[in-house]
Amino acid sequence: MRSSTMLWATRVLLVLFCLMGSTVMLAQSTGGRVLGRVADPSGAVLTGVKVTLTNEATGVSRSAQTNSSGDYVFVEVPPGNYRVEFEQTGFKKNVQKEVTV
Repeated sequence: MRSSTMLWATRVLLVLFCLMGSTVMLAQSTGGRVLGRVADPSGAVLTGVKVTLTNEATGVSRSAQTNSSGDYVFVEVPPGNYRVEFEQTGFKKNVQKEVTV
């Protein structure tokens, strides 16, 4: 009986330790997020817009597409200054410079 109680207590402590460790790991994230919603001049959201995020210092870029709500998100973005470009067939390319993370 005592060994099963010890085994149960050990498992509970192990689970708690893992949960605490994952919280600490999340708290140590060094990146930010860039997110937004793309809409036309009338306010209608645009789906399938290619959004490109480019680090102005390094030239490293990554792309995403807007979803059915017109939303896009880039996660774990290193600190720095970025350029965000929006491209959609039938629309003029839009560029936002000096986006700071």
